[in-house]
Amino acid sequence: MQTCIAQQCLVINTFPETKMGSLARLSAPKAVSWKAAPAWFKISHLRQCLIYDSTKQNARLIGVEYMISPRLFETLPSEERKLWHTHEFEVKSGMLIMPAPAGVPKPAWEAAETSEMREVILLYGKTYHFWQADRGDPLPLGAPQLMASFTSEDKVKLVQPKGLDGLLAGRDEAFGVDYKVKAEKRKDIEPPNLSPDADTMV
Repeated sequence: MQTCIAQQCLVINTFPETKMGSLARLSAPKAVSWKAAPAWFKISHLRQCLIYDSTKQNARLIGVEYMISPRLFETLPSEERKLWHTHEFEVKSGMLIMPAPAGVPKPAWEAAETSEMREVILLYGKTYHFWQADRGDPLPLGAPQLMASFTSEDKVKLVQPKGLDGLLAGRDEAFGVDYKVKAEKRKDIEPPNLSPDADTMV
C-alpha cells in the first residue's frame, strides 16, 4: 500500500452553467507517494468522483474517489475502514475549495461553498490514483495507488516544509482565493464525530 498526500479537490452541487453539466468541481491537496500533485475532482450527486490532473478540456483522468456517509461507513468491516479517509482538516483549513464558475457572484458562491462544506466534512472518502501524470507517465502505468488525505499541518509539512502557505500559494493565486479566509468562514462548522478506524494511512 502506498500513501499519498497532495492534490486539489473540493465538493459542491450542480450548477447548469458549468461546462460539466450536472457535475461540480472540487479542489484540495491530498497525497501521492508523499509528494504534492494537483488533482481536480468532478463530482456527481452520488459522490462518485472522477479525478483529473487539471481543469483544462484536455485534462487526464488520473483517479477516482468514492465518498460515503457515516451511516454507510459504520457498515464496513474494520479492515475495510482503514482504507478510507476523513475530510475534516481539508474543510476546516480552507484547503478544500470549489472553483467558482465565471459569472457567478462571489458572495453567492461563497455561501454555496460553505454550505457544501458542512456536508463534505461528514463524509468518508476512498481514493485510488491509477495515472501518475505528475511524474511524466505517458499512460496509466503500474498498480493503482491508494491515497490518503492531509489530517494536520504537520502532515502537510512532510510534503511542503512551508506548510499550507507553500502548498496552496499557487492554487490560491490561480483561483483568486485565500485559504485563510476560507478557514475563517468555516470556523463555525461543527467538527464531526469521526471514527478512529479511518485515516490509518497517515
